[in-house]
Amino acid sequence: MNTDIEFVLDIPCVWSYFAFARLRRALDGFRAEGGRAEIVFRPYQLSPEATAAGEPKTEVLRRAFGGDPAEAVAEITAKAAAEGLEFRHDGAVFSNTFEAHRLVRVAAAQGRGEEMVERLFRAHHTDELNIADVDVLKGLAAEIGVEWSDEGADETRRELDRVRRSGVRGVPVLRFGDRPQVSGALSADEFLAALRESATARPAVNAPLDEPDLTHLRRLVTDLEDGFNRKRAALLDRPFAADAVVVVPDGTMVRGWDDLFAYHTARLAGPVADWRTRVTLLDAASPSPGTAVLHLRQETTGPDLAFANHGTAVAVRRDGAWWISALQNTNVA
Repeated sequence: MNTDIEFVLDIPCVWSYFAFARLRRALDGFRAEGGRAEIVFRPYQLSPEATAAGEPKTEVLRRAFGGDPAEAVAEITAKAAAEGLEFRHDGAVFSNTFEAHRLVRVAAAQGRGEEMVERLFRAHHTDELNIADVDVLKGLAAEIGVEWSDEGADETRRELDRVRRSGVRGVPVLRFGDRPQVSGALSADEFLAALRESATARPAVNAPLDEPDLTHLRRLVTDLEDGFNRKRAALLDRPFAADAVVVVPDGTMVRGWDDLFAYHTARLAGPVADWRTRVTLLDAASPSPGTAVLHLRQETTGPDLAFANHGTAVAVRRDGAWWISALQNTNVA
């Protein structure tokens, strides 16, 4: 059973914290059943105008409730205790969460997204730390084994904008697999049910290619090699479909057989006129009937050079014959 969860949150939001804590309990059960799930965290800012220095959270709550927030704070603190969480508000700092969201992105790239989100929630709601302070964030990252990086600011801004444009106006918001979004902190049992319903067994789709197919595919590879070495663009391009797409080593995308033929005609008569190559089909798989993915290795020599690179080609069977419909030359040995 496999699924993914998209989780839109903000760190100072108590309901985001409740949802996260309940989701993790649900995930423990789901994973114990053999399920696999990955959380993709999306940023949202309740108060994008908040400063990095911040202000006492009690003042923010006072403005939100229009008076003494003591009763509301006591109620939410009791709810947190029922979740196994400890809330402290007297010394808490309400500050801008942009850097915290950026750090979540950094941690997720290192496989520590869930751990980073949990530590940030606890830092704000329990430890009364300013999660806009870079030194604080560096310390939190180090605690859970995340290597600090200053990268990801532009990507975080774009993601914040994308979330706003999607219509999200409050958090938490979660999506399980391809099911509709759900808002609010559902119970752990409800989250577990959503995980089970969205999970699908990962199908096996690759079928073995039979020997006649492999023989034909090897012939395509031979044409690539012979056409290059004989400097004949028509032979080099004979394996390609009329609507083929090829990404050449400099990253240019060439679309269609006519443009590919023109590209190779110029290339073979110019920069590579004295080069020779050997193309080997390393492996082939069929992800669906009539389609094959080819792993190629190319070894090239010239008067003053020698290099090897790998490529990936997609071949399709049309009218009983195999044709290369797409090819990328990675230029990586």
